[in-house]
Amino acid sequence: MNRKRKVLEYLETRFGIPPEVFDTYTLLDEGDIWVTSPEVPHLPIRTYKRRGIRLARVFKDGKVKLTTAGIQLFGRFATRNVVDLTAEEAMAYAEGKDVRGEFPHLEPGQVIVRYRGHCLGSALYQPGRLKNQLPKGRRLQIQIPPQPDATALIFDLDGVILDSEPLHVEATNQVLRRYGHHLTLEENVPYMGLGEREYWNALIQKFGLPEGIEGDLARAKAEIYEQLLRTEPLVPIPGISEFLARCQQAGFLLAVASSSRHPEIRLILQRLDFLKYFRVVVSSQDVQQGKPRPDIFLKAAKALDVPPERCIVFEDSLNGIRAARAAGMKVVAVRAPKGADLADLTLKSFKGVSPEELVQHLL
Repeated sequence: MNRKRKVLEYLETRFGIPPEVFDTYTLLDEGDIWVTSPEVPHLPIRTYKRRGIRLARVFKDGKVKLTTAGIQLFGRFATRNVVDLTAEEAMAYAEGKDVRGEFPHLEPGQVIVRYRGHCLGSALYQPGRLKNQLPKGRRLQIQIPPQPDATALIFDLDGVILDSEPLHVEATNQVLRRYGHHLTLEENVPYMGLGEREYWNALIQKFGLPEGIEGDLARAKAEIYEQLLRTEPLVPIPGISEFLARCQQAGFLLAVASSSRHPEIRLILQRLDFLKYFRVVVSSQDVQQGKPRPDIFLKAAKALDVPPERCIVFEDSLNGIRAARAAGMKVVAVRAPKGADLADLTLKSFKGVSPEELVQHLL
């Protein structure tokens, strides 16, 4: 197999990094696989032996290992086998120490290590520990200062960043038509914010569909929805682009916590050019229990290393609002058809909203 293709397949299957991430780069096979800008290989450079950054090592037995430099450059696109460390764990990792603990969402082998959304390097995950793989030359004797006043703003995706409910319902109806049923936007409101399996279990009960097919229904809808996301215009919630930019300028830590799947979240944020704002992205795929359980918001807070009481959640669904309150976080209801009375603040849009004033009011 072509070595460059082998590396791209490894990055996709192991970490969920899609091959199209490298469409604007050139990959060079010079023993290891190097990544560089498209122009460099064609320049008459004679004084440099190596041109670019080593992306991955390819060993004689065919195994691939993503380099530390590769992780720091491209790890932000990863959606699988990523571990977020606490401040104490990150300090131990930076000093070259192993990290002890159980990480049930990881598969044995190379994993990407992050702190506050920043990719630090890799570790070899073995049950019970993360074996440090940070090169000795990059290990630092550092102390990570506590940030007791750090504030995290955690955003749901559907209905808060993107007006996606019509697309969701259309994808659902394309599946339901196979069984002779139809779901209106109004009928969909009670199910907003649920994870896909919980969502389809509810619809199975509503329409009397065969038991045990929720997985097949969810997969069928996911394929249709992803196609709609690629082909249909995406309409962001009014004012959200300016609001996110101001949040970033103010120094707030931003995360997405969505019941959608990682490929859908990544596609939406890339098409809207919003990926640059978020240090952490958490999907229902990352937790055992979805909304209205608090797991997804607590995971986002842990990844940012911010206590729940310093987190503000932006939600549009009753299930999401309940999940945020169960996590001990402040909640802003954004265009919420149900559950706004449970929130600490309500917004009709983000137009003209000052994030600094909002945070000062709530925290």
